[in-house]
Amino acid sequence: MPTVSRIESQGSVKFPCQYVARPRLSHGFSSLYISSPGAFNVKSTLKADDNKSATHHVEASHDTKLVINSLNLAPADVDFLTGERCLQLNNNVQDPTVYIEFGQQFVTPPKVAVFFNLLCIDRPPNIGSWQSGETRHMNIGSRQPHRVCRISAIASQVNEKGFHLTIESSAETIFGSAQACWVAYPADREHIFSTSVDLILTQTHTSGNLRYNKNIAFGSDVAFWKIPSVFVALHMLEFKWGTHLSVNAFVDKVTMDSLMCRVETVETDSTSDNHLRAVGVTLIAVN
Repeated sequence: MPTVSRIESQGSVKFPCQYVARPRLSHGFSSLYISSPGAFNVKSTLKADDNKSATHHVEASHDTKLVINSLNLAPADVDFLTGERCLQLNNNVQDPTVYIEFGQQFVTPPKVAVFFNLLCIDRPPNIGSWQSGETRHMNIGSRQPHRVCRISAIASQVNEKGFHLTIESSAETIFGSAQACWVAYPADREHIFSTSVDLILTQTHTSGNLRYNKNIAFGSDVAFWKIPSVFVALHMLEFKWGTHLSVNAFVDKVTMDSLMCRVETVETDSTSDNHLRAVGVTLIAVN
């Protein structure tokens, strides 16, 4: 059965159990803190070394901290399919929607979950080139660098053979590239629940640590035989460009019937609208 790992640093990571062979690893960001404003890139790679451990590597610009979650698929989890797809989004050169064909066909349309593990975000168009050390909160001409940016990963038109993956970005910014990881599994598989949670962050002109909560009920058609492990990753971000980015998604109060999805952010300025506007969280609970 799948297991979940929470990884906070680079280097070797031990699996929660020993597998008979190398597991497949589906991973995504659950927490991001980027202190330097403006363009940034962050990429996480996770590779199984053997049946006991994996190596986590991070490529990031500026002062970036992140936490990832990994859904570890055992060799016996043959009914799960997973993959990654990176899209180049500069200047709309590449269509933001691609068709993902499954390696094997499902009997009925499966459940599909998507989430990010690479984000490369460039400056908004027409802002001009920043010089090293230049103050970035100033006005440039008539344009405001503190505009709202949005990026999201969406799975649609799911059928037995595949689905459409769309990585949408707002017209106000140039998102250089983004990579979404996806997991597909039979819709009638027992002891698993997945959903996407979008939280609109309504508190404004508030500084300090802010927390947003949403209770998620698994439903009567999901029967867990013990408290499930929960995979958490981000599939959408909406924030003000030119400011720090702070988001931490996690769950607690997990029972066999429900869980609490939480998003925390740190706001440093109570005189303006908050930096983080909305967050999309992908959840996969599994026994």
